[in-house]
Amino acid sequence: MTSPVTGTEVENGSQATAYGLLQALLPEVPRSSSRLERLLPTSGTLHALTDPWISGRSHLAELFSGLRSVGQVILINNPLSGALLLLALMLQSGRMAAFAVLGIAGAQAMAMAMSWDPASRRQGIVGFNGALVGCAAATLAHPAGSALAIWLVLVPLAGALSAVLLEGLRSWWFGRTALPPLSLPACLIGWLLPLVLAGLRGAGLDSDPLTPSLALSAAGGISSMPWLLQAVVRAFGQVFLCTGISSGMLVLLSVLLASPVAALLGSLGALTAALTGLLLGLNSWEEVISGGFGFNAVLVAIALGGIFFAPTRRSLPIALAGAALTIPLERILLAPLTRVGLPLSSLPFVFTTWLLLVMVRRRHPALVPVALHAILTPEEHRRRFRVARRLLADFRLRLQHAASPGAAAGPSLASLMAPDRLGRLRDLFRQLDLDSSGCLSLEELHRAVAGDGAQPSSSKVTALLDRVLQHMDLNGDGRLDEAEFVEMALRLQRLSQGHERLLTYLLPLDANADGHLDQAELRRLLHSVGARPLQPEEEVKLFGSQQRPLSWGDFVDRLLLG
Repeated sequence: MTSPVTGTEVENGSQATAYGLLQALLPEVPRSSSRLERLLPTSGTLHALTDPWISGRSHLAELFSGLRSVGQVILINNPLSGALLLLALMLQSGRMAAFAVLGIAGAQAMAMAMSWDPASRRQGIVGFNGALVGCAAATLAHPAGSALAIWLVLVPLAGALSAVLLEGLRSWWFGRTALPPLSLPACLIGWLLPLVLAGLRGAGLDSDPLTPSLALSAAGGISSMPWLLQAVVRAFGQVFLCTGISSGMLVLLSVLLASPVAALLGSLGALTAALTGLLLGLNSWEEVISGGFGFNAVLVAIALGGIFFAPTRRSLPIALAGAALTIPLERILLAPLTRVGLPLSSLPFVFTTWLLLVMVRRRHPALVPVALHAILTPEEHRRRFRVARRLLADFRLRLQHAASPGAAAGPSLASLMAPDRLGRLRDLFRQLDLDSSGCLSLEELHRAVAGDGAQPSSSKVTALLDRVLQHMDLNGDGRLDEAEFVEMALRLQRLSQGHERLLTYLLPLDANADGHLDQAELRRLLHSVGARPLQPEEEVKLFGSQQRPLSWGDFVDRLLLG
């Protein structure tokens, strides 16, 4: 998988692009916070808040990594959410919270000792299976006396084993299938826990195990809350094997504070599972209300609806279909696993997510996945999708106009901008217009790009700037007047603001990982944002008569210049 083209790459030597050169014309546009970030400061991953604190403070870095690990169990990378989730575990059982922390510590320690991907450890990817193992151990076992000391050793070891399994699956399984390991390591280790428990009980070192909740337990109880709401709340709690209403509400709150979209998707998944179980007669009312048959649907809906795909009208039906599928799959898997005394845990989530990812890849390739190393929140994935759609819509109109001059070119960006923003760009134009002719010549563009009045000598730079003039010189006089310059500057600003999000969105489209975009990949890209495919004359205009693929830098130039 290729990486996004950086500013350094596009400006150096053979990779120099018009986009990279023209960035020197405009001051850096500060990152503006989204409306959600202003209304809900706790949303997102909070890296801007935590990263300054952990610089040079290894103990704080590990603390935040651990909190992110707890959140990653429910596909949320947010330390505040992780803290709330630990509180939810404590409300359920102090032992459960302690064992989850021990499981994370064991996984993190193993990853550090083996020098495995530090970024995965910092983002909580390494530790979340350890947290699940700790929760499972606390639910299955009821240690006392010397048994407690044994479990305090076994749980970190199990967490370390989960890190080993995760690393092995990432290098072997993902390398062959491109499917994420998800919580499979925790499921596999969960199958070992009953054997360990049986051995301890045989030695008289542990009392009878608590029954894992797939029905209402004494700890859960039936509340006066409406049954559908109970089903949703308890399903969120059961992701962590928490049966209590209070714990379930804290789990839901932790997701809501980090990502309202994820909370909505998970709720829809839980409702879909509840109704599916009742309509098919696979679940009783008590089982639905317990949430034990709904937590896999919560995870599937969040994963498919907002994590591995951007939330769109295409991804939502797939997410809900996956949520419904978990119910019959749970029944299919439950019987043989129960016969051999193994817990079901989150295996339906793993299998359903894998199945739907494979089916989408084969039958619906226009639904572009999120690059695994670029996964953040559903809201950020949605913003990437919207940036790609907006920039490609602009580009599509300009390309159509260039291929068929009689076609409508669409409104200029200047007509859509506030007067004060246009005034700043007009002031910049007058500063660059050294001879006060009212137009920018190629020489003046050279000086503006080079800075300090120096003349760039590279023939490639000259050719690139000449291309800018050809594309933006609407009246064909060989110069840029004020209106043409302002339009180019606005287009450059718009592209600059969405540059990183656009290239992150594009990465999975490079099917052959050659760092170029060919005709088939571009057709898939346009389809993914609902744009019409290119006409033959437009493909010639874009790729040339030889139909050569475009590098990422060249493609960004086409988005800028048309």
